Amino acid sequence: MKIKPSKIKTYKGFNYIENHGLRYYILDGMDRSNWLRLRQMDGALGGSDVGTIMGWNYRQSRLELFYQKIGLNFSASESATQYTYWGSKNEAAIMYAAQFYDFSDPESYLYNEAIGHKIRNISELKFSVRNPDVPYINANVDGLIGFNKRKFTADRIAESKTISRQSAEMWESIPPYHLGQVIMYMHTLRPMLN
Repeated sequence: MKIKPSKIKTYKGFNYIENHGLRYYILDGMDRSNWLRLRQMDGALGGSDVGTIMGWNYRQSRLELFYQKIGLNFSASESATQYTYWGSKNEAAIMYAAQFYDFSDPESYLYNEAIGHKIRNISELKFSVRNPDVPYINANVDGLIGFNKRKFTADRIAESKTISRQSAEMWESIPPYHLGQVIMYMHTLRPMLN
């Protein structure tokens, strides 16, 4: 997506554009260390922090998160783990396949992909979003369904998740920390959602 230079603003060394009252921090070309710095900027909470706050995250305690947010400790959740590695590696493939997935006929996605029949269009969102109404939240949504680039609106968000066997057995369904993350993102992005 081409962004006119006149539309770009800067805050604490990060470039962003504004639309629908939201700040869209530009992620294109940003390395992981700067992304982590942006994610932590102003003590903001990311979507994955919801599980820790609610007590659903067995990998990080609320106290560890608190120390991380005030800059005294950066726990393992901020470094690359096998979970973040595979989640990042598989994200694009999952988002691509989800475009062809028909909930009423789950096995048809292979056929749908073979003939190019998309059930939904999913666009990657190369921005980290902040909503001034909830400035303590940093939303890094994986994608948008029905994204209109001209109006900068979307029908829904798309969030790609891989679930470990341990989590699947523990929760016997979609882990609540994933659902909490999606709800947090929907709340943050509500001005741009149709």
